[in-house]
Amino acid sequence: MRDKKEELFLLLTLFFIPIGLAFLLSAKIVSLQSIKYIIMASPAYYIILAGGINSLKSKKVSLFLLVSIALLCSYSLKNYYQHSGNFREDWKEVADYVTLHSKKKDIILFDAGYMRSPFDYYYRGNLPRHGLLSREGLKGDEVSPEVKEVIEGYERVWLILSHNWRTKDFYRELMSSHYLMSGKKEFLGVKIYLYQTYQERARPDE
Repeated sequence: MRDKKEELFLLLTLFFIPIGLAFLLSAKIVSLQSIKYIIMASPAYYIILAGGINSLKSKKVSLFLLVSIALLCSYSLKNYYQHSGNFREDWKEVADYVTLHSKKKDIILFDAGYMRSPFDYYYRGNLPRHGLLSREGLKGDEVSPEVKEVIEGYERVWLILSHNWRTKDFYRELMSSHYLMSGKKEFLGVKIYLYQTYQERARPDE
């Protein structure tokens, strides 16, 4: 009996700790709103599921559950491969595009700062790159001074949006309210907006 309790404790630990850590990191550091970040909990989940089905006395009920699970998995896989949002972002194309169209007095901003890593992997240019504050409930007067300070002295800003679940279009709207958008380009899972900082948008009362 003691061995079974220890096994159950180990399974539950392997199942809940990865999920708990993912939620904790998502709330405190970076957004981890993706199933891939808790995939390490799947072995424990499968063992618990298999043990539950195996403990059933009725073979018909067990077979019904197995078929139901297989159908649900098939439906999930169908959705996964049909929706482009589930595929990896094409950062090579993004980096090549910015490299081709960039100028000396440009700066690159990332809504989700941790998205700079996959961009830097392919980027061969030397433009400065900066990750913006990424959390829910941001206000314009809260971040506008920081953004203006970061882009001061640069003539153009490349705003790259990807994995911006928390801020949505906040930074695009913020930049568009102050500066003129001179270009935009959309790639798989990534949106790019180019702004002219030397042409600040006029206020309605000016």
